[in-house]
Amino acid sequence: MGGWGPYTAREIDDLFNSYGFVEHDPDVPDAGGVRRTAAESYQARINFASLEEARRYLRLVDEVLENYPDDGPANRDSPGQKLRLALRRAGIARGGTGQLDLPGTAEAATAALDEATENLWRPERTRIFISHTSAHRTEVGAIATELNRFAFSCFVAHDQIEPSREWQDVIERALRSCDVLLAYVTPDFAASNWTDQEVGWALGRELVILPLKVGADPYGFFGTYQALPVRPDQEPREIATTVSRSISLAIFGGQRQGANRLIPRMTETVIEAFCTSRSFDTTVRRFELLRHIPRSAWNDDHVARVRRALIDNSQLRNCVVQLDHLTSVPEAVDSLLAHMGWTESAPESSAQG
Repeated sequence: MGGWGPYTAREIDDLFNSYGFVEHDPDVPDAGGVRRTAAESYQARINFASLEEARRYLRLVDEVLENYPDDGPANRDSPGQKLRLALRRAGIARGGTGQLDLPGTAEAATAALDEATENLWRPERTRIFISHTSAHRTEVGAIATELNRFAFSCFVAHDQIEPSREWQDVIERALRSCDVLLAYVTPDFAASNWTDQEVGWALGRELVILPLKVGADPYGFFGTYQALPVRPDQEPREIATTVSRSISLAIFGGQRQGANRLIPRMTETVIEAFCTSRSFDTTVRRFELLRHIPRSAWNDDHVARVRRALIDNSQLRNCVVQLDHLTSVPEAVDSLLAHMGWTESAPESSAQG
């Protein structure tokens, strides 16, 4: 939420304190330039997965709206109109009590957020927000291209000195809806006006966070995460392969509180990547990720798609992997599925249910 014009930094601190989100900060300066930073920091601490906290936040938003009378469509760029538009896009409306309330179901809320971000992400893919500085956008773009080929969906944030309001809105929507934050940590990363805020937002949302160490170490709260070292001579494809494996294991291994909700989407990403493999090398790497998908995440459609791909895709059909001995990929997949209780016709759980 932006548009803090009527408020001083001290009043923003008072507002979030009055709704129980923060303790009073006696050191907050009354300077206009820190208002947005302070508000975003406070918002990042809110657990929006909690129905109680989300509704309490909406009461705060309602109070803010009192400072912005509805001046109609003639002034679409006013802070009040932008805020009302964001609420409508999220499916948030006034309930029977006259107060702002959440959509009726969690599914409705998710659908509303998906609609508001439909042009940012490819459907049904794990969403990666890549934080970097503008000096490195070329190499980051190349890594993003390789990750997209794996079946991820990447948003490459750009570091601009004076970004437009519209660009900031796009970045905020991407940060609200991404699943993973990938940080390309270079020596100039900490000096950026935006990368620290992007990382802070991800920390507040308890996202899966993966730092790439490119000549500099992660720092602060961010420094507790194990970074993947990147060499200057590494090919984007090699980096993307390592990133793909790390993200998959982080999600399937429940690295953070928010990781479990990503298992269905990550399962879809890995299965799609495996089925569309274009070389023996990628088949071997992607089979390893296939083995980490938990039994509970598989369904009839997944099994059918994988078995169909083993017939149709020669890069799967004719490939071998090293298990206890060299094994054809079709045989290895059959063994994997059988170990989880899936038969040729249907999984055991489906037959029982």
